[in-house]
This record gives sequence, structure tokens and C-alpha cells, in this order.
Amino acid sequence: MKKNLIIFIGMLLFLTVGCSSSDKKIEPIVPAPEMSDSEYTKLIESQTQNKKEYSGLHNKFDLSATLLTSALGAAELDRKRFFFQWDNEKTKKEREKYFQEKSSSTRFFISFFSPDKELRNLHRPQSLWKIYLEYNGKVYSGKIIKSTETFFLLKKIYPHHTKWGTPYFASFDVPTTVIEKSKSKLVLTSSAGKAIFKYEFN
Repeated sequence: MKKNLIIFIGMLLFLTVGCSSSDKKIEPIVPAPEMSDSEYTKLIESQTQNKKEYSGLHNKFDLSATLLTSALGAAELDRKRFFFQWDNEKTKKEREKYFQEKSSSTRFFISFFSPDKELRNLHRPQSLWKIYLEYNGKVYSGKIIKSTETFFLLKKIYPHHTKWGTPYFASFDVPTTVIEKSKSKLVLTSSAGKAIFKYEFN
């Protein structure tokens, strides 16, 4: 009798757990990014330029600059939405923040490598490097900050970035939509060398 009672209680608990599990609401899966990985990589490549400087056989520096256009920025946000599983409210806030920044500034992602420690200081006040954006006869000085994002996230967002490079963001006080109307030129210059990247929109 006691054994039957134990079996009965066990079955009851099993049925109770089963019902409570089936009654649970399943959270909707956040949709995948609109762009495939290959499409996104092509978009990144279309706005990325690279410069390598050598002293004899030795590499002085290797840098790439990616202009964060409106289309690229939107695609980047869409991928972050998926990676971090943002809900609609979080996605809306991030988009509003992004477009507000774009309305007053233009940003570049810079991946920089040099075996010379003295050159790997783009973001410091005493840096040997100066950065400018030339557009429509005007020259805008840039502000450079070192990225605090993890390498794994940056590699997903900027596939050309490697673990050997130091990640930076450069910003200029001119709206992205303005830059996208014509030709512009990004200039990084120092006593160790110069890199000039030209961007053009039809």
C-alpha cells in the first residue's frame, strides 16, 4: 500500500511538472540579420581602404580605415541586435542614438598595427599622428578614441580586423549624410609616414 502511494505521488509530481513546463511562454527568437555574412562583408570591403608602409624589408605600419556610412552603420546595428538579442525597445533606442550621432558627425573605424610602440598611440595627446578629413575645400580635425569592444565582437563587425591590430574610432564634426554627397579624403600623417584614403559617392 505504501509502495503504491509513493508511485502515485511520483506520477502526480511528474504530471504537474509536465503541465507547468508546457504552459510556459516561449520567448520569440530574435530574427537573424537582414544581410547575409557575405553581403555584409562586401559592404564593409566597399568602404575600407588599407595602407602599408615599409622601411626596407621591415613593416613600419599597416592600417585600414572604414568609413561608417549610413548603410553600413544600419547594417552594423542590425547585427548587434542579433548578437545581443535586443528587444524592440532596446533596438529602437540604439537606432535613435545612432542616427542622432550621424546627423552631426562622421566616423571611421581604424585598425592599426606597427611593431614600433611609439607609433601605436593614435589616441594619445602626445601621439605622432594627426588625422584630418578633407571635404568640399574644408579640413576637419578628427578625434581618435581607442575601442573598448572585445576582439570577438570587432571581428564579427569588421572582418578585416586582426588580433595584431589596435582598434580605434575617429570622428569628425560633419554629418555623415553630407560626406555621402560627394568626394572626401581621410588623411593620417606623421613623421613616420602618411596614409591618404579617398572616398567618392555618385
